[in-house]
Amino acid sequence: MEIFPNYDAFKLVSEITNKLIEFNKLDEALEILDEKFSPISKDMSLSILLNKSQLNSLKNRLTNGLISSENATVAEARIKVNLTNIVNDAFKEIQIQQLLGKLKSGLYKTTSNENLEKILGPVNHLVKIRWLQQGIQAAKSVCQVLRADGEKGTGFILKNGFLMTNFHVLPTKEKVSSSKIIFDFEEDLLGNLRKTCEFYLEANDYPFSPISEFDYVYIKIKDNPSNPISQWGYLELDTFSEPQIDNPVTIIQHPLGQTKQIALTANKIIGINGTRLLYMTDTERGSSGSPVFNNDWKVIALHHAGKTEEDGGLVINPATGEKRGANEGILIKNIVQHSKEINKPILLT
Repeated sequence: MEIFPNYDAFKLVSEITNKLIEFNKLDEALEILDEKFSPISKDMSLSILLNKSQLNSLKNRLTNGLISSENATVAEARIKVNLTNIVNDAFKEIQIQQLLGKLKSGLYKTTSNENLEKILGPVNHLVKIRWLQQGIQAAKSVCQVLRADGEKGTGFILKNGFLMTNFHVLPTKEKVSSSKIIFDFEEDLLGNLRKTCEFYLEANDYPFSPISEFDYVYIKIKDNPSNPISQWGYLELDTFSEPQIDNPVTIIQHPLGQTKQIALTANKIIGINGTRLLYMTDTERGSSGSPVFNNDWKVIALHHAGKTEEDGGLVINPATGEKRGANEGILIKNIVQHSKEINKPILLT
């Protein structure tokens, strides 16, 4: 869908939007951004949606006396900066699209008005807006793992109040018994830290596999009747479907021990090597033990490692030996199968 007939039209809309932002007409600016800028890219649409929610939340808190006028002014200024950045990013994106359009026009010409919109690549990445809401729901079940020695990782809840993370995050019973998991270590719509909630783990016998094999642990969470673990839900595992190259994946994680995050770009599968799934999604130290989701928000792999091109990369095609910089997860169906083989099955029902 062509929102702007030409570059001059885009510049005019951008100038009007910047003026509205400058004069604190943020509702009007967001209305234009939502209508005209959201179609430019999925990332831009998400950013506009988040800022709209932040503004609505800010107005409600101000009306109900839940925030001082001084703090409200600071929060409003942050939103203004965000909106200005969106306009600037749109300028860059439109310029790139123009250059690509000129390049393509030199390679081929369209002879009819049919099929002017295109799915760019072998996979259709369009999703319903409820996908975002489903992702927020799934994120509730993802937690930070904090060891007594300060080392941090990521984990997630499975059915019946069990935690899954990497074996290299919790490699011994001693580390299990002295560690805790933290939920809601994240920021709200205004960028403020939420109130966190902590649980401890049962250090009894539990299924595991060392890093050289499947690199997982499956541990019972100590429940708290006054604050039950069930309120954080649980994630569903996809043990049946076969992941395909170029399929999108999403990882919810605590990179570098920071607040909960996801990567917005390059989220696709680039290889399958035995029990390993290779993908381009960004991670950092502290992301170990994160769930790797398919587009239905079901877990298809347990993230555990990665290598850049400079590190030598990972084998993404065992038939050819091709290596690339990639992140790697253990296919969840293989983890579930291993747990059955050692007679400590992961509970799926």
